[in-house]
Amino acid sequence: QALTIASDEGKAVNEKIEKRIQAMGTEMEKLRKDIEGKEERLRTQDRVMAATLKAQLQSEIKEEQIKFDRKNQDYQKEIEQMQNDMFGPIANKVKAELAVYVNEMGFHLLIDISAENGNVVWYNPGNDITKQVMARMNDAYKKAGGAASAAAAPPAPAASR
Repeated sequence: QALTIASDEGKAVNEKIEKRIQAMGTEMEKLRKDIEGKEERLRTQDRVMAATLKAQLQSEIKEEQIKFDRKNQDYQKEIEQMQNDMFGPIANKVKAELAVYVNEMGFHLLIDISAENGNVVWYNPGNDITKQVMARMNDAYKKAGGAASAAAAPPAPAASR
């Protein structure tokens, strides 16, 4: 995924996703403040509030908290779907570029060393092809006009001959 996210195309996609997350955050913050305002009103006016008004306000707070939680879940699903939809095609491009590069170089094995708790104990950093493949991905993205197709790539690979 390192190549996918770190590529120019991945950065453009990530920027779009971040903008959406910021818009969601703004809306969620407003909803949260509305709930907090009602909770504060309930706390400060508890003793002087009629029982029916108090019950109505408690009900409103509960309903708004439920709506807040549901909206938060919906937004999380939306972001996850955006990431899958937008980074998926980039990941496919990275895989294709890796296949071409590996064949051109005559490699017999390509190992992903970016996985946390992976099985690779040590590797020669001179065999890491991440920079070369990243440069090729970015060149292809620029040649295509820099239009983000929305996708992601596999982690940083190390090659062996």
